[in-house]
Amino acid sequence: MALWMEAGSEPKTEKELADLDAISALKESTAFELKELGNEYVKKGKKHYSDAIDCYTRAINQNALSDAEQSILYSNRAHVNLLLGNYRRALQDAEDAIKLNPSNVKALYRAAKASFSLNLLAEAKGLCEKGLQYSSSNEELKKLARHIDIQKSEMECRDAEVSKAVSSAKTIVSAFETRGLKIAKPMYQELTGLRKPTLDKNNILHWAVLLLYPEVMSSDLIEEFCETDMFSGHLDHTCFQKVVHLFLGTKKMLTLVMLLSCIMRLMLVSVYPSGIFFGICWKEQLLLMWKTLVTRRVLLLRVQPRVAFHKQMSLDGLKLMRRQHFIMF
Repeated sequence: MALWMEAGSEPKTEKELADLDAISALKESTAFELKELGNEYVKKGKKHYSDAIDCYTRAINQNALSDAEQSILYSNRAHVNLLLGNYRRALQDAEDAIKLNPSNVKALYRAAKASFSLNLLAEAKGLCEKGLQYSSSNEELKKLARHIDIQKSEMECRDAEVSKAVSSAKTIVSAFETRGLKIAKPMYQELTGLRKPTLDKNNILHWAVLLLYPEVMSSDLIEEFCETDMFSGHLDHTCFQKVVHLFLGTKKMLTLVMLLSCIMRLMLVSVYPSGIFFGICWKEQLLLMWKTLVTRRVLLLRVQPRVAFHKQMSLDGLKLMRRQHFIMF
């Protein structure tokens, strides 16, 4: 019988030939049945994907179908692997399907999709173009090709940004080395954020400077501090020129810079020629000062209701006791 024939030997009788035909037909039928069963498992959902792969694998191993049919089996298995996220296996199955049938558009699409998922953009683009040669109206291939172009453009932009950042960092490091500057580990990064030094077109360094006021538990951040700048220039900047009215109904006022200087020295900065009397409406004065200062989180100045500052007083004579007149928060 044909079942007992030696490997590689040819059938010698009609009986053996008939047996071989019957075996081949049985294997072919089995392969088709396994293919259909695999398709049913795919329709049942993710829980049955592994069963579908097993059916397609067993059908492939029958080796009883034509190249075109075998190509479909490999393509179907590639489809399930794509659904499972097994992109490398999906790509291999799709490539095997293409080898058996180069015009298998579904296999070309699945190979392109797997390549795209693996970030193999050039390969994915080539597979899409090849698939469109066989099916120019295939919308799935066209859509995937557009996604590939977008992804490629974004990657090129990111690469350009990274290259620019690396080049800028090298230039800044070189500038620091030239100036003999040493960089320590960040101490107040939670206050300054991720700001990095920059180098302008005139080869001048800029960096962020953090001003700490331990006396009042506050801070200010100067985001752009040039290496040639002085602190006084930044403290006199217009953003610090908001004023605090010390007395309702008068034009007497202090800038926040002056007030900050007052705070640090625990005294008032200026003595007005006309004098200021804190006796009338002192609660209103305190409320106005509070509203102005609370946005900067500096401090609350507590003014005693019956304190007079006259022009005859010297600056030393205006010193106030911290415990009585300043509350930090």
